[in-house]
Amino acid sequence: LALLFSDGIMLGIAFRLAYSLRFDLNIGVFREDAIPSLPFYQSIVLLLVPTWLVIYALSGLYNRKNLLGGTREYARLFNSTTIGAFLVIAVGFLLPDFIFARGWLLVSWGLAFLLGLRSTKISLGASALNVHTSLLHQGKR
Repeated sequence: LALLFSDGIMLGIAFRLAYSLRFDLNIGVFREDAIPSLPFYQSIVLLLVPTWLVIYALSGLYNRKNLLGGTREYARLFNSTTIGAFLVIAVGFLLPDFIFARGWLLVSWGLAFLLGLRSTKISLGASALNVHTSLLHQGKR
């Protein structure tokens, strides 16, 4: 449950940071004709975070036997994040009125993966600390 929560937080941060990188910093690699609309992207994120968490769950990222899986766990995270980004692209293709900045999605994809790696380490560290604390309390009894 802690991993699910931290993944949700990290995804939200990734999407918001991607928005800032795409629209607020005026980096020259992005097209200037995209319309920055924070409320529009916030509404997308409200749908994307739970959707990506479901994708993560379906790929087995929250299955105990897959935790601490090293490169296999990272591959699952990478593939799941890629599937999430592909779904956004597919929706944009199927619904021509759904227009979003491709640069935002690309940056979101990369940040979601990188922050997802960090989320895994933070959650597992917190879980290990909880186990250690529980063992200490049991030893005092």
